Amino acid sequence: MKFVRSALEGGVATRADIGEVRHDMELLNGRMDGLSKELRGEMESLANELRGEMSALRERMRSDMEKLQLRMTVLILGTSGALGVFLKFF
Repeated sequence: MKFVRSALEGGVATRADIGEVRHDMELLNGRMDGLSKELRGEMESLANELRGEMSALRERMRSDMEKLQLRMTVLILGTSGALGVFLKFF
């Protein structure tokens, strides 16, 4: 980064300084591309994990709803049966 140092000191940049800056920029672009791909892979992994958890949660909720419907049906039938027996005697 001699070019930046030269510019800050008020010096004149040479072709070699400019070439060094270009090289440094290419290295930084390569690193950024690598980090971007790594981040994209991590995000996809997290998204897949979240999809799996959401699917499991949906299945658990469906199962709980079925159990609740069954309990409500038993409660309604039991209540109406008890009411029928009560009305039969009175």
